[in-house]
Amino acid sequence: DFSRNLAPKGAVLDAQMIPCRRAFTFLNAVVVCALAGPARAQNAPAPETLHVQRVHGAITVHGALHDPGWQGVPAVDVWYETNPGDNTPPKVKNAGYLAYDDRFFYAGFVFEDADPRSIRAPYGDRDSIGSSLDYGGVILDTRNTRRTAILFLATPRGIQYDAVTDDASGEDSSPDFFWDSAGRITDKGWALEIRIPFSSVRYSKADPQTWGIMLYRNHPRDFRYQYFSTQLPKGASCFICRSNALQGLAGLPSAGGIVLAPYATGTQEWTAPDDGGALARPPVDGNVGLDV
Repeated sequence: DFSRNLAPKGAVLDAQMIPCRRAFTFLNAVVVCALAGPARAQNAPAPETLHVQRVHGAITVHGALHDPGWQGVPAVDVWYETNPGDNTPPKVKNAGYLAYDDRFFYAGFVFEDADPRSIRAPYGDRDSIGSSLDYGGVILDTRNTRRTAILFLATPRGIQYDAVTDDASGEDSSPDFFWDSAGRITDKGWALEIRIPFSSVRYSKADPQTWGIMLYRNHPRDFRYQYFSTQLPKGASCFICRSNALQGLAGLPSAGGIVLAPYATGTQEWTAPDDGGALARPPVDGNVGLDV
């Protein structure tokens, strides 16, 4: 499956690709193969440190980074193409912006695209984002274990994918966290905003905090291009261990809390009779409830 997903059409896979450690289930976003051997991975440079800025202006999650809270937030503009390139400079520009306030962690992105009409972003269900779609987001190791992390990814339509991943046991997309996302396609590409309540994640009581973080973009065109804010050596034996260190978080609220989430759903299915008459319209089947 991973070879069919990553190899260009007509390519012949080298036999050296066969012993591969894992294809992570967030749509095979990372495949760590023994192409260059462990020595190459051991000689890889240490991941860069990223910084997050506390903001005092308002940030509204609507897919445009024009709000006062984003003003003055520096861009994370050093990215690496990890597929099909080997930690090479991306062919398109990617920029990430990291901020926080008393309640939320924010991540904003501006992804350039030479042909915005080729952006692949259909509407769909949560957690149903295929590798052939455009999406991006953050991977957060809030406990700074360098082993486990939470994926917060979204498409240009704001469709969400979230999961818990562990370098030892793989990935589980069954948890659904409470967070907001909004994307917007522009004449130069697309933009994405993500807002994560601190109450949705767990972290230590240290002040200031140090988290692990990766910024990520999936860009499928003639190849499936994948870009990260950190280098991912081909011979590495882990994924989250390559996270950037995130510094600048201070004065955070106590982690955890209780979330009350009311919900309402409605379904109505219209059917056509065999004689070609008017559509039959049964009553709406509805549900309301409360998740705690």
